[in-house]
Amino acid sequence: MAEELVTPARDALILACGEVRDPSLPVLSSAGADALAFSQVLADPTIGGFRTRILTSPESQPARRAVEEFLGNRRRDDLLLLYFSGHGQLDEHARLHLATADTEIGLLHSTSLAADFLNGRMDASRSRRIVVVLDCCYAGAFPLGAKGTPEPAHFLEGAGRAVLASSEALSPSYEAVEPHRGSLFTRALARGLATGAADLDGDGRIEVGELYRYAHDLVQQIRPEQRPVLRSRITGGLVIAFRSPTGLVFPRGTDEWSVSSPDVASDEEMVGFGLARVTPTMAAVVERFNRQNLDRHLEILGLTLTTGWPTLRGMIDHGMLDGWQLVIYCLCPDYLREHPEEYQSVWAAMAESKLAEMADLARSPSMLVRRGIGLQVRTYRSFPGVHGWRFGRNEVVMAVSRWDTGTGKLAEPYGPFEHAKADDNSARGRACKETFENWLGRAEASSTVRFSAP
Repeated sequence: MAEELVTPARDALILACGEVRDPSLPVLSSAGADALAFSQVLADPTIGGFRTRILTSPESQPARRAVEEFLGNRRRDDLLLLYFSGHGQLDEHARLHLATADTEIGLLHSTSLAADFLNGRMDASRSRRIVVVLDCCYAGAFPLGAKGTPEPAHFLEGAGRAVLASSEALSPSYEAVEPHRGSLFTRALARGLATGAADLDGDGRIEVGELYRYAHDLVQQIRPEQRPVLRSRITGGLVIAFRSPTGLVFPRGTDEWSVSSPDVASDEEMVGFGLARVTPTMAAVVERFNRQNLDRHLEILGLTLTTGWPTLRGMIDHGMLDGWQLVIYCLCPDYLREHPEEYQSVWAAMAESKLAEMADLARSPSMLVRRGIGLQVRTYRSFPGVHGWRFGRNEVVMAVSRWDTGTGKLAEPYGPFEHAKADDNSARGRACKETFENWLGRAEASSTVRFSAP
């Protein structure tokens, strides 16, 4: 009786492995960004409400341990979601293995995460609500842009389970041709959840079947040769998320998201995009800087940091910002209180909350020291004409602040954002960088150092 009074858990284990030991398996450059973007949508309390754990590039033994811990000690009604992005391989008996960082093709049984192991742990789990998302290749060919190793499909099935797979048998799952743009399948899932577009019947809830149909149709529009599939043995609707009350939508003109990603905007065109795309864009830029060993200096010109700090902290926790120097600007809470005619009344409390979270990290800087991260937080007392991020002092993702014409106050900053890469010398790119530099200079001139670490 006591167990029935406990709220069922909503937990997600996110596994991503884009680079493995075996040199015959190509690098999947977007795996880490895919995992972070999908995890943050799942974790959003207004959307998925999942407690999430991310493992990037785990070796086989830690991966198996994480899976066993994740599926063990559960209640019947717990909702568990297991996501994998990376390579897949078949053994000599045509059984599926998910590649981990130490995978060697000739030693699959001891250096990978076997589907049989996953099935066994799911069979042993008391939970009867398990969703598996596999973003790996099941194809017999490997065309340019295909994600993963060629192979036929081998699905994880069982009572009370749904498996969303990125492609059918003998078909590949695609990364975009350009690096860091992400898997089509994962991006479709994240977009459907973040924007609420996957709520196909408009009832405010997103069921597994709805999410699959949304992702399937969107992937098919971009890559007709890739056909995601759903295998389900769950009776009744299984709600995986809820439509966000913020109503985030992608701005008009960005429907061709697979070919006009802001991370690969041409010199002639700067593509606008909304808040729902900021997190995967940030992750993609950080991964590119890490991979190319570029200047690891990041300046964040924020408002209340309600969105920026959780994104940044997630990157810190998952090792994406090791060796980076971070300078964060946040509006001064006292300044916000002094100007009630311009700012929402709740902004001061929101800024204080995020500053307190950053201060907690600065007061215990051992993790920052261990990871070589420098952190300086400044509060400023000037009008925030723009807000955004600058990487390496010459690559900018920014948005112009918007006004609510009804109240006359600064509105919530849901976009559009624009991205100017370091080598973008177009008129629009130069204007974007100059605008950010101008407003950052104003903020810096009116700012004081709140704290720094180490």
